[in-house]
Amino acid sequence: MKRIAIYLLLIGAVLPARGATVSEVLAEIESHSLTLRATAASNEAAELELRSDNTLPPLSVEYSPFFRSGVSGVASSELVVSQEFDFPTLYGARGRQAAAERAALDGAAATERRALRLDAHSRLLTLLLLREEREILAMRISDAETLLDLYGKSLENGKATILEVNKVKLELQELRRQWLQNQADIEAQCDALQGLNGGQPLDLADLQHDLPAERLGEVSADAAALLAADPSVRAAEAEVEAARRGVGVARAGWWPSLTLGYRRNTEEREAANGLLAGISLPLWGTSAKVRAAKARQAAGQLALEAAEAEAQARIAGDVRQLELQSASLATYDLSLMRETLELYRRSLEAGQITLTAYYAETSALYDRLTERARLEDALRQTLCRLHP
Repeated sequence: MKRIAIYLLLIGAVLPARGATVSEVLAEIESHSLTLRATAASNEAAELELRSDNTLPPLSVEYSPFFRSGVSGVASSELVVSQEFDFPTLYGARGRQAAAERAALDGAAATERRALRLDAHSRLLTLLLLREEREILAMRISDAETLLDLYGKSLENGKATILEVNKVKLELQELRRQWLQNQADIEAQCDALQGLNGGQPLDLADLQHDLPAERLGEVSADAAALLAADPSVRAAEAEVEAARRGVGVARAGWWPSLTLGYRRNTEEREAANGLLAGISLPLWGTSAKVRAAKARQAAGQLALEAAEAEAQARIAGDVRQLELQSASLATYDLSLMRETLELYRRSLEAGQITLTAYYAETSALYDRLTERARLEDALRQTLCRLHP
């Protein structure tokens, strides 16, 4: 199997995880999800129905009294106790089909579980990105407020124009609008995550990545292994197996059903006892059931091929995207950007550059920091799709 190794050069300060990690929150959401609990209950009901379909029909008890002219009371009677059952081999075929159907139900539940984890994982990563962007916005707003105060004083001294002051005010208004939008987006993600958690609150105040960016190091993706473990492919395979077992059950329907029982006839004071045996021949309808089962198997096989093709294309695309994102992220020197910001602050405090120059230069650096944060999030989102 071809192994694709992607090396990520991610430089930054190592921060110890104090709060819950993404994987811990995912486990909590999975345990509280009402959707998964409803699916589990539905699957349990379906399994019980499969078991009940492979049991004997009800015992039949018939009693017939007969009356005759000139005889008081019951002149004669007939009692028949019988049990009908299918040919014994049919029960074994149904049992194997029921096991395959249960596996198909489990496969569908695994697919739904993966979709839930993918949604929750993606939202948690987005929440962490929004918080990182909020920190950058806070620094930019602080710089803009300082610049506005400086220009306000310069305007009073005649060293600045009202146009320059208004320009800074407009920039500050836009940054504050972005802050409010960022806060609304954070609240929306928290509300959505609480919904996924069955309506129960989540402690996301100190949410941390499972691994800091600089510890991601080498990320490997085995496309063949990912395809083999894909829940949608596994579910499609289980459906094909269930359909194949269904063909066997339909073919076993040619066997006759049997009836055994006890019969008692009374005539006045005399009684006759005997055994009852019968056979039911399925002369009509079985061939149509076999054709329908084969059609279902063919449809399942096509669905499996479609699921494999879709999963293979999705995985291959994500692996290529991972390579591109890791290469792009390596072009950002995070320590250099942070060091440059610090140098600009020191130069400003020492009076070596003006606040205007400081604001112009740091704005470009803040944009670069935001771009890098979004690129890292895109890489994590790709990894999330490969390993939800």
